[in-house]
Amino acid sequence: MPRKSQIETKKRPTKNTGATRTNSKKRRPGKRKGKCAALMHKWGISARFVAAFIVIIILAIFGATLIHDQFVSMASRETQKEERGPKRTSIDMDTRQTFKQKTDARMRPRHEAGGWETRKPVLPPPRGEQPGERRLPGVFASEEQIFEEQNSNRLEKAVRHVDELLLEALDAQNIPYSIHMNDAEWREQAGEMYHFQRFLVLFRGDDEKKNQAVEGLHSFLSAKFRNSIPATSLTTLTENRWLITIGAVTTHELLFAADQTKSERISGPNARLAILIDDIGENKAMLREFLALDIPMAFAVLPHSTHARECAHMITSAGHELLLHHPMEPERFPVVKPGPGAIYAKDSAARIKAVLADNMARVPGIKGINNHMGSKFTSNARSVALFLQAMSGKGLFVLDSLTSPKSKLYNAARQMGIKAYRRDVFLDDASDKASILYELEKAARIAQSQGHALAIGHPRPETLAVLKEWLRNKASGITFSRLEDLEPGR
Repeated sequence: MPRKSQIETKKRPTKNTGATRTNSKKRRPGKRKGKCAALMHKWGISARFVAAFIVIIILAIFGATLIHDQFVSMASRETQKEERGPKRTSIDMDTRQTFKQKTDARMRPRHEAGGWETRKPVLPPPRGEQPGERRLPGVFASEEQIFEEQNSNRLEKAVRHVDELLLEALDAQNIPYSIHMNDAEWREQAGEMYHFQRFLVLFRGDDEKKNQAVEGLHSFLSAKFRNSIPATSLTTLTENRWLITIGAVTTHELLFAADQTKSERISGPNARLAILIDDIGENKAMLREFLALDIPMAFAVLPHSTHARECAHMITSAGHELLLHHPMEPERFPVVKPGPGAIYAKDSAARIKAVLADNMARVPGIKGINNHMGSKFTSNARSVALFLQAMSGKGLFVLDSLTSPKSKLYNAARQMGIKAYRRDVFLDDASDKASILYELEKAARIAQSQGHALAIGHPRPETLAVLKEWLRNKASGITFSRLEDLEPGR
């Protein structure tokens, strides 16, 4: 009988301890180790180490991107500050009795010599100002705008800078004075809108003091213009009448008189002033405060705001005019974002029509539409035409907020037979009470000059406070009007 070892046909292989294995399984095609795997095996690198290394690289790239975005954002803000120029200031422009409590944290009362003492760069009011006098400064704070784009009109910015320098020069003369705006009107130069203003300055005292002040004023302004606005010139027509010219554009007329020569307010037709409050939809309590004002007003609601539909119902129930505040692309997009529901200059006709329909559904009961931001969109003839085509036939008017001096919205709407209006004044580009009151007075002068004016404000406590104060002391000859009662297409 053969042994057991002889009848076994296959002997179980023993564990290979170093010699080449002759009975190991063959590797299937496609399962060979690649070069990377071979190198990893050679260098003793595990797959987990490689995965962790890749994750670290991805996180490093992501972190570098975030840091880069922060630097870009900071550079953009610095660029905007440079474009706006040096920070402007504001001056108390009403009596101490009515505007003694300033909301601007930069200001503090001074009782030793009366008046207001302000931390630089805020200028003090004129020395010797008496209760009952009103002061109309042309000084504008260049604070970051929350609701609207920064005004890109260079000529209008220069006008405001001249206003500031004029008041600084008057304060430097150490002679009590009062300044009255006798006229303010929109004018156009090379496609840019600007305000022409006529002021009467009364110096307290006799003609000798007046002449002394006028001489000092001329020297002070001439030096300031050379250093701050080189293109600005001062022309003396007579001893008591000057013109200020920026480039080749006359922007100011100044009249001087001693205190005994009293001026009368400009008299004209029963001027109509319409006020629109933009950016409604977030603060219902503030809206109720504006609705409680005993004047006709218009309100523009942002379609994607938290309480858009509720605010729309509140406005229409109170009998006020309701507008859709339609977001549109600004020049500095995407640094400046118009928010949800916006349309852009590159959009197709179909998208503009669809977005407009959706936004209108969110704000029921509107009478018209005005633009939120939109300096780029409204300056593009194609996009404006597509937008107006989408809204035509709906019985709505359009209001050009004029966020860009190159806006084509107003003129294009008129050419298409759509009822159109345009803004005259932004009340609260600067949110301090002095500047708001100054702009309100300017709107009133424009209304007296051309028969009507349209001022746009925002739901801010300062704007509300100034409106309340101005209504208690408003000038005769001004009638607050519904927007639709103004003459369109002016």
